[in-house]
Amino acid sequence: MKRIIAGVIVAIPLMTTFATKASASEVIVHPGFHSVASKPEFIARAKRRVYVPGHFVYMNHHRTYVKAHYEYRY
Repeated sequence: MKRIIAGVIVAIPLMTTFATKASASEVIVHPGFHSVASKPEFIARAKRRVYVPGHFVYMNHHRTYVKAHYEYRY
């Protein structure tokens, strides 16, 4: 019982000192610091289906023909 009372007597002054320091602390604002909210959001653009005509491509030291196909591009 004495330990509990002694612990409470020691704990009460510590709790009040932390509460007053936290409530009275100054707010420091750095002008060079950028917050995450200030960055612009990524706006998704529509994918376009683009026709790519047949062409030759160098693969493994040989020219191979690639058929005409469609690609999705932004």
